[in-house]
Amino acid sequence: MKIFRQDIRFDDYKDLSLSTITFKRASLPDEIQVYLQQHQGHPAIPVVHQGDHVEAGAVLAVAQGDFSAHVHSSISGKVSLATSEWIRVESDGSEDSGSFLKEVKSWRDVSREEILSGIFDAGIVGMGGEGFPAYFKIKNAEKKGSLLIINGCESEPFLTSDYFLMVSRATEIIYGAELLLKASGREKCIIAVEDNKLEAIELLLSKARALHVKNMEVKTLPARYPQGSEAELIRSLSRSKALGAGVPLIHNVATAFAVYEAVRYKKPLIERMVTVTGHCVVEPKNLWCRIGTPASHLVQNCKGFLRDPIRVIFGGPMSGLAITNLDTPIIKATRGIVALAPEFSGEGEEKPCTRCGLCLNVCPEELSPELLIRVIQKENGALAKEFRLSSCTECGNCTFICPSKIPIQKILKIGKTNLLHESFPQSFQAPVDGISQVVLG
Repeated sequence: MKIFRQDIRFDDYKDLSLSTITFKRASLPDEIQVYLQQHQGHPAIPVVHQGDHVEAGAVLAVAQGDFSAHVHSSISGKVSLATSEWIRVESDGSEDSGSFLKEVKSWRDVSREEILSGIFDAGIVGMGGEGFPAYFKIKNAEKKGSLLIINGCESEPFLTSDYFLMVSRATEIIYGAELLLKASGREKCIIAVEDNKLEAIELLLSKARALHVKNMEVKTLPARYPQGSEAELIRSLSRSKALGAGVPLIHNVATAFAVYEAVRYKKPLIERMVTVTGHCVVEPKNLWCRIGTPASHLVQNCKGFLRDPIRVIFGGPMSGLAITNLDTPIIKATRGIVALAPEFSGEGEEKPCTRCGLCLNVCPEELSPELLIRVIQKENGALAKEFRLSSCTECGNCTFICPSKIPIQKILKIGKTNLLHESFPQSFQAPVDGISQVVLG
């Protein structure tokens, strides 16, 4: 591990899940549990009832306005339970063959309005972890800039789902980027990829040349954490003078792929690539998974655990959320499931802050976490705004580097909710114990 001003370079554990690049699809789960608010914004409104039979791709809940997203069933079967928060569907055992897909023959010639309608109907949200409704994000960015950025930076030390998608579906990602360009009215697209993903970079470059794509560039950036965050991505591209005027619109590579499938095949967002990894997993790999599948089922697809993990995390160990039950289902924004071995835990007794300043040194937003903690403890909302608490991206650098083992990220997240009234879906909330220190080399 190397620590630099405002970023960290970890030892790399991505090879664990890259022993094969063969496309793997997770087996059909016995049941799925789909949250109605697995996105930022308003929860979806259920339109099915207990006992109803649904097909794969069927709408389970409809978006509550633009700042929301439709929720679909990823399997066919019977609705065994429907509440205001989630819907459970028991599988009827039939593997869907994609019969619900309807290919649009002239999909590359569709209008901007048709693309936006396809994105909304498919229930697409940001798949890089934030879960922001894609339709709302595109509409809200109208006439605010000329640049579209497709984010292929994956700086969490264990995750490889975006890399695997770029290697196996480069053409589709480029097509999706083209559709997003048209939908957003942007003039140029940059696909940003870290320099430790050379195969993905070469594939994207060669496919873009072969497809004669205009106004699109593949940009290589340093591999460091948190390069994948939108704020850090903008800063990196600003230093290379690649941004231009206005505010860039940023979407993840997985989102671009989902847009391509939605427009070409009218396919709703019912599955995604997920990295199942960690030193406790027998065969770490990337799986193509149905939304709502329990984590336990995906671990079984990797032949289970070699030993008991000390923690299982949705996302990466730096910015992800620890789960306490392996039956927790994946959502649209779940990029990975990481089973951490005991030797990766840096847990210990929390000690008083020594004001060493390390948290300030590694904060990409140039905040003072130690000062913000005191503001939160005093419940001073005015000072929280003055010291830019809302700028915290919850990257976890401060918690990782703290020698006193203070759960800074957890405290700042609670402060944002209580003092700034930033509300997040339950599936995005930090766990009770927070994500404590993790030893990554």
